[in-house]
Amino acid sequence: MIRISKRKISANILALIFLLYPQNAPALQLTQTVYTIPEDHLDIFFKEELHDRASYFSRERLGLGLGLFSGFSAWFSIDYIRKTFDNSEASIGDTSIKLWYYFGDFLSNTLHIGFLLEFNLPTGPNVYYNQKWAGLAAGRNELSPGIACGFDPAENIFLHFSLLYTFREGSDDNFYGGFHLDPTKSGTFTSLLGLNPFDEKAFLYKDRLRNDFFTLSAAVSGDKLYPFIPYAEAGASFRPAGVKLEDGDSIVPFTAVLGGRYFFSRRAYIGLFAGVSPFPSDYARAIYGIDASALLSD
Repeated sequence: MIRISKRKISANILALIFLLYPQNAPALQLTQTVYTIPEDHLDIFFKEELHDRASYFSRERLGLGLGLFSGFSAWFSIDYIRKTFDNSEASIGDTSIKLWYYFGDFLSNTLHIGFLLEFNLPTGPNVYYNQKWAGLAAGRNELSPGIACGFDPAENIFLHFSLLYTFREGSDDNFYGGFHLDPTKSGTFTSLLGLNPFDEKAFLYKDRLRNDFFTLSAAVSGDKLYPFIPYAEAGASFRPAGVKLEDGDSIVPFTAVLGGRYFFSRRAYIGLFAGVSPFPSDYARAIYGIDASALLSD
């Protein structure tokens, strides 16, 4: 760890030093990590994935993040999907917006917790009607609240955990129409703003939740070899018990990933990763990729 002199350092500088430690790098492939962009900074990132689904498909993701104010960050990304080496079979993929709030440190600063809210915007092909692009784009609205935790059990070893619940739009849903915010309409109050699970028109009505799922992920990384940071992670998605799915809907039951990132500085890295999904699904059996990120300031 970096030793800090006893002279007074501003809170902003302290936050910047903490947030640029390699264990707090941007999200891994499966696991949301505790990472906050320092205020007035810009994070630019890129990812290229090769999906093995008997034939090969590629997904490129380009995005940027902003440190809006202390503890709060926002990211925007957009995908481009194609059959590998064949641009005649290509499409814009989904668009994502992620909001993040860093909650704080606990247990003598060894436990770090934050909350996130991710929106998937259906700019890509609809998975309910076009299974060709399954696993590359959903083509449906999704809303995913979640929590991410980091734990430092020993020097140079870092554990990461995340849990998300994804509300996925059904084939006939008016997804955001389940929220009722107009105070002049009586339905706003009977639906509890759309949060009444017993109101058929509410967002949380049980029949609207049939395509929802949980995603649980965990990872371990270490900086003993810094500037090279290796990591391993695993993630599983599962439905609430007894849920009957719509035709064309699917999730990845389990994926394991090995990867590493080389940090040119505390502000920039390039990484390689490979993942496998050993259980049957409509998604890729293996994924290989490269990712990169750079943090810029004014």
